Amino acid sequence: MHNEWVVTFVAIPESWRGRALVVESMEGALEEWFSETEIAEAAALVRLRRREEWLLSRYAVKRLAMARGVPIDPRAIVIRRPRLANGSWISISHSRGVAAAAVDDTPVGIDVERLRPVDERVARHFMVEDEIAEMRGCRIPNRILHWWCAKEAAWKQQGGATRFLKQVPLRLEAESETALHFGNVETHAAGEFVMALTVGSPAPRDEATTLPTS
Repeated sequence: MHNEWVVTFVAIPESWRGRALVVESMEGALEEWFSETEIAEAAALVRLRRREEWLLSRYAVKRLAMARGVPIDPRAIVIRRPRLANGSWISISHSRGVAAAAVDDTPVGIDVERLRPVDERVARHFMVEDEIAEMRGCRIPNRILHWWCAKEAAWKQQGGATRFLKQVPLRLEAESETALHFGNVETHAAGEFVMALTVGSPAPRDEATTLPTS
């Protein structure tokens, strides 16, 4: 089963293996991995790209769940966020034709973005002043996408408990040529993608952050 599937994965750090997958494309018989209900749900999505991203992300969750010991047919793995039937926590992301998923024993968050030009002036909408200053000191290419991914992943790990990403604090601890490391999340750049995965427990949200009205 599944021998004829052709899947294109995006490279991830070794430390993420077993917890996360980023998938760019897959070719094969959908009925080998997805139930009739899932296939119908995907088919109901009008936009082709959205349909493909939906399938890619669910495939990644199923693949991770089986790698972590879920001993059942992948078609029987029901994906309902934030947890699978066996208690594992899951997180899903997609961006412009690529999808990512994470599975862990504790709350987890993942985000992926395809590279594109982003005006750094948008930082004020999701980062506080101290974070913007730290971001401007980073030498990594596409630094604002790294911070955005990190914020999104951390927000997902918290279960979306806050309305605004500004209330999800980040403190930069280290930078390398391809990654940023924060206290509870790290980013990684590979090819035309930037991604982020949480590590450890969720950071406390910043209830005291004063948010702009515009």
